Parts: sequence; structure tokens; C-alpha cells
Amino acid sequence: MDALNGNDDYLLYQIAKMYYLDDMPQDAIAKAVGFSRSYISRLLDKAKERKVVTFVVANPLDRAAAELEEHLRRRFDLKFAAVAEMTEPEYQRLSFHAMNEVLASKTNEILPDFLAQSRVVALGFGSALYAISKTLQQRGLSNDVLFMPAIGTTSSSDPQTQANIIVNNIASALGARSYFTNVPIVTHAPESGSEFSVQSHDELLHNWEKVDTVIVGLGVRYHEVPASFSLNEASEQYRQLVIGEDTVGDILTRYFRSDGSEIELEREFVRNAISFEQLRVIDRVLCVAGGADKVRGIHSAIKAGYINCLVTDMITAQELIALEEDSLG
Repeated sequence: MDALNGNDDYLLYQIAKMYYLDDMPQDAIAKAVGFSRSYISRLLDKAKERKVVTFVVANPLDRAAAELEEHLRRRFDLKFAAVAEMTEPEYQRLSFHAMNEVLASKTNEILPDFLAQSRVVALGFGSALYAISKTLQQRGLSNDVLFMPAIGTTSSSDPQTQANIIVNNIASALGARSYFTNVPIVTHAPESGSEFSVQSHDELLHNWEKVDTVIVGLGVRYHEVPASFSLNEASEQYRQLVIGEDTVGDILTRYFRSDGSEIELEREFVRNAISFEQLRVIDRVLCVAGGADKVRGIHSAIKAGYINCLVTDMITAQELIALEEDSLG
């Protein structure tokens, strides 16, 4: 056995082929080539050591996820889709927090390649994006990217409600540039504010015109959130309007109905967030969302043209496809 050298790899190949591909027992191989059975066993071990024999253990979920990604792209005409592997029992056991961790892991896996052609990226807020920003590993992008908020600031002290924090975390992890804002999510009409606030507002709008990529989460119906974010909304009147409407979710605190129409603020208020009209024309808008309570919202957002890229889980992907097939009769 010790006399084997690199020139004996073909012998190892022949023995391995008989055993692994031709399904010959080791006893039969030994008889055929005139070696002992124990020597055949050692040759098979040596074949693995020298990489003459390698193994691929295929996870069936990998194939299923890839098939779902292709199905989503074709069914909804998406520019990009990534599906996190998950079984039905796992899906049923996942908490809201755990789901966001799964989606964050999948997003961080694809993010460098996804951003390869981006120049200015606007980020929303929420638990999914915050999880992404906290778990993204340090790495450099191949291109010069500027990250900025897609939405103004909130009055909440919770970091997952602050797009500036998420921008800082992701830009720092990727070695990219960042831009922050001090403009609140909802304000009175800009012309009624100070010169400084008007200037900050105008600067934010100008920078949004340069955005080519947006990454957002998707919120559930306002009154289904047990402890909703403090969104610095305009009034109790608006909150009651949202509760009374058949909303299916929100993107960048813009609540929308199943037909994609937005629940508008009162006239005297302005929402400082990238608009649905802008989202429809921006090159790529990636939504990171999953779970049974978000299926209708994701479906409506895709159909309305607010998002054209998606990171979700396997079960949500299946439910989205089923919902689309049902809607088409």
C-alpha cells in the first residue's frame, strides 16, 4: 500500500469505478483483480484521500428553492428572486423574529452580487432590514456604492425603526459610502417650516432622484401589529383611516389596499419617503419579507409594480404562486 504514488491514481480510479459505479462488492473486486479484500478496502480509502473519489450530498430543498425562484421570476416577471430553504414544519414553528433571521441570512448571502451594478442604494427600515444590517459580514464591494435612507426619521428610540442606523451598519460592513437625513417621516408642508428644514427636505428629494436600487421590508396591516413602530404619523385621524380600510400592508410606511392604492395623508401633511410612483420607475426594488400575514401584501405590491425583486421563504413563495393562480381563475 505504501508503494502507491501519483502514477497509481488510475488503479485507484478502476477500483473505485467497480465499487461505486458498477456496484461490485469488495469481495468480487478482490477476486477480479487478484488483491485481498482488505487491500481493496485500503485502496478505496486512498481513492478518497487523493480526491479520485468525491461525494456530493444533495439537499432536496436546494433544488426546490431554485425551482421556486425560477417560478417566481416567470410568474410575476420579477427581475430577481431568492428563496430561503424551509420545510412546512419549520415554517409553522418560526417566530416573527426567527423568520427575519432566516430572511436576513438569505439576503446577506446574495447581497454583494445583487449590488454589483448598483451606484445609489436607498434603504428602508423595519425588523428584517435591521436583522440584515446587524448580521452582514464585513466584505468589500467591487463597485463604489452610496447608501442612503429611503425614508425620513422616526420619533422612536428603537434602532430598527431608524433607516439611518441601518444605512450606517450596511455601508460600514460593505466598505461603502453613506448619506444620512434628519428629515422626519411626516411633516407639515415644507414651505411652512424653517429655511433649514426646507433645505434638508429638498436635498433628500434631490438625492432620491439618483437612486437605482431600493431595499425595503413590508409591514403587515396596521391594526394587526401588537406593538407597532412609532411612525411619527400626522394624526389620529390618519391612523383611524388606515384601521378602517382594507389595507394589506405598508412599504416605507405607505399603507396600501389590495388593489395597490395608497391610503393618503391629510392635505396639510407630507410623508417624507420614496413614493410609490418613484418605486415603479426605479430599476430594482428588492423586498425582503415572508410569513403568512404578508402574502397578500407581497402579492399586491408586486402586481402594483412597487417591487420587482424579492427575498422570501419557500412556504411564502408557494402561497404567493397559489394566490396568483387563484386570482387568474
